[in-house]
Amino acid sequence: MTHRNPHWEAIWHSDRASGNEDSTWIRVLIVFCFLCLPCIPLEAKSTPPAQATSMPLVIHRADADSYYLFIRTTDPQLRIRPILKSRAMNMDQWAKLPTVLAVINGGFFTGNQPLSLLADQGAILARNAPSVTRGGISYPVMRSAFWVDPQGQPRIGWLYHHAGEPLPRRHLAPLPYSNGAVSPLTPPAVEGGIPISIDWGVGGGPRLLKNGQPHLTYHEEIFWGSGLRLDDNRPRTAICITGDERIGLYVTESARLDELPARLLQLGCTDAINLDGGGSSAIYANGEKIFDQGRAVPAVLAIVHRSIDRQAETNR
Repeated sequence: MTHRNPHWEAIWHSDRASGNEDSTWIRVLIVFCFLCLPCIPLEAKSTPPAQATSMPLVIHRADADSYYLFIRTTDPQLRIRPILKSRAMNMDQWAKLPTVLAVINGGFFTGNQPLSLLADQGAILARNAPSVTRGGISYPVMRSAFWVDPQGQPRIGWLYHHAGEPLPRRHLAPLPYSNGAVSPLTPPAVEGGIPISIDWGVGGGPRLLKNGQPHLTYHEEIFWGSGLRLDDNRPRTAICITGDERIGLYVTESARLDELPARLLQLGCTDAINLDGGGSSAIYANGEKIFDQGRAVPAVLAIVHRSIDRQAETNR
């Protein structure tokens, strides 16, 4: 059975009665367009880049005073980007950069000078310190770092930047220092390291996890004699890799350094390193402060939107 629309029937019979059949199809067409208008999709409005950065980014809580998030290197929308400035900035300033969705502090520094590896888009922006001074003695040192290779594989290892080489080499273990070592060890041999390929990365130390087990190389990376202690409660920042190869960014308001391995294991991390902590530890998301102590830092790890970040690069 054919169903007729009563609106069209009324128009048709009215026009026939008045002898005005020529206008019938015009009026039918008008009614048809009116009835179907809600079904026609409207053109989507483009969102300005400045507004697009306000998309919510979820930060999880591990407990009352610890915060973390996970991101995959294959995420089609988001990426982690190390950023370095010539002058240290407060974290609220970093959080207001137009491409930044979330941000945490990075590696160690003094003043405006980073002391830990920082790399972005294959370019080395800063190097891990090749030595540290204790009691007026210079000790060659090999500290840990996190990096992602050009294929998107996250990695953690001990890096040393040998003189005359553009990229650091990865070594299987740090130099075997013990607590309060008297004599400096010989720097690692070039042939003992493997050249790395890198997309982006950040250095810090000590290492916290290796292959799903606690692996705290505090003494080997010569953090004794520094402001970084094993047994005091203070803010901490860390970066890790999970069993399914997600990258975790972690900030806590208070923890002992030797507690961090267990905390990160509970989150599913299998490999991890410590980043700068104490007064430097901070995290912002969606332009809002989650935890901050007001210290200016020269380098950060930012979560950015891929498309907006590319557009910003093009406009520079």
